[in-house]
Amino acid sequence: MRPYTPFINVSSIISAYCYSLFRAEPYADCEHGCLYCYARWRRRGSGPIYGAPRQFAAIASRIRKRDLKPIPVRLSTLTDPFQPYEHRYRLSLRILRWALRLRYPVIVNTKGVAMAEGRWLETLKELASEGLVVVQISLSTLKRNWSLRFEPGAPTPDRRLETASKLSALDIPVAFRLSPYIPGLTSRPSPERVAEELHKAGARHVVVEAIRVERGEAERLGLIDEGLEAYSLEGENIIRPSLEERLREYLELREALRDRGIGFATCKEGLYGLHTAEDCCGLYLLGDYAKRLTLYEFYREALKKPLRLTAPLKLSGEYLHGERLTPYPGVVRRAFRRHERRLLRILSTPSLLHRLAPEMRIEDETLRVEPIEVD
Repeated sequence: MRPYTPFINVSSIISAYCYSLFRAEPYADCEHGCLYCYARWRRRGSGPIYGAPRQFAAIASRIRKRDLKPIPVRLSTLTDPFQPYEHRYRLSLRILRWALRLRYPVIVNTKGVAMAEGRWLETLKELASEGLVVVQISLSTLKRNWSLRFEPGAPTPDRRLETASKLSALDIPVAFRLSPYIPGLTSRPSPERVAEELHKAGARHVVVEAIRVERGEAERLGLIDEGLEAYSLEGENIIRPSLEERLREYLELREALRDRGIGFATCKEGLYGLHTAEDCCGLYLLGDYAKRLTLYEFYREALKKPLRLTAPLKLSGEYLHGERLTPYPGVVRRAFRRHERRLLRILSTPSLLHRLAPEMRIEDETLRVEPIEVD
């Protein structure tokens, strides 16, 4: 088994886009058995990671003891924290209880429904009452038959919507991750209908993340090869729906959500001109927290006026970077600085930047934004 680490490794994708680098990962594998599962590319073993709650608590308590703004922790990143394992081991419950004790903000990412019962629900209610939790519920489709085929061990879409309704009725902030988003399927029966179902379930925020698969897998997931493009920056093996395919449906869904007062963002796609929310994850639904710089912050600054990159970190706002990292524990500081160095490298590489954020370009050490024009 690979060693468990509480911070996501540096990569151009993660370092460019992601706020939630701090993770609590209670399980090394997942019983949902989704055919498109991304964790299969990064397996660490199987079963519970018993040390995850203790490791999270150690880092979070050091941040709190120093009276620093907390960096939200993600529960979890690769595997589901509320899969059937949870009833047996209750590691996610332990993490949530530590978060409540330490008053530490948590982003929950799950297809599971166990959190809507018993001690899990009570703990989420208490966290929500202090602005310490956002629950992201993942959906790839509203179609039960498709879900049973490709997500055989996961709760059906109707059960996930019922869970969201139960949480939102208790003032627990709910966001939906339409992930993986599959053009032609996720939007069925229509973007308008999808938006209405999410609205009825109490959604405050929606983030879309297009499916990515290995070449050779696309056909069994119903993807047409002509409508695909390379996703990986290192090669052509991992592919996703083309920009044209994604834009067509994202725009219609965004407008349907905006009409209902629901925020919209993309995940790991850099289509910032489509965003109607302050960040991609729904962090803005939390209370007090610290947020690192990503490409989105540079996009928003350059959208106001072209941004000179000679001192690229001098942006407005209380972002966590540079010397502001100094008071944080060494394990936090080192991890965030590694990601910051990669982000700066991206901002000095025009071709890479444009690949990650199609609306952004660099000319004469100046960052400019050209919003995507859509008919």
